[in-house]
Amino acid sequence: MTVTASLDLWTILQGTKQLQRQNDLINLRIRQAGGVLKQDLEPFVFEILEDLETRIQEAVEGRPISAQELREIVHNIITDMMAEGGEDPDTTTSL
Repeated sequence: MTVTASLDLWTILQGTKQLQRQNDLINLRIRQAGGVLKQDLEPFVFEILEDLETRIQEAVEGRPISAQELREIVHNIITDMMAEGGEDPDTTTSL
């Protein structure tokens, strides 16, 4: 039986237990930027989250996946985004 669901980013991150990893990514990007002013924080974070959401959508679009597959996809995307920023993904929260 196939079930189709539409989930928002928050639900995906909670359901895949990758919320802390997403927080690690945001903190990494803030450190790399040398800090972010309070008034710039929201747009800064939303840009990262929009990029993450787009990458997840592209990775799962049009194909059936299990919850475990979704967890692996999200984990790998965040790992890739951290590596793009020069972070060693092995030093952050694991799958």
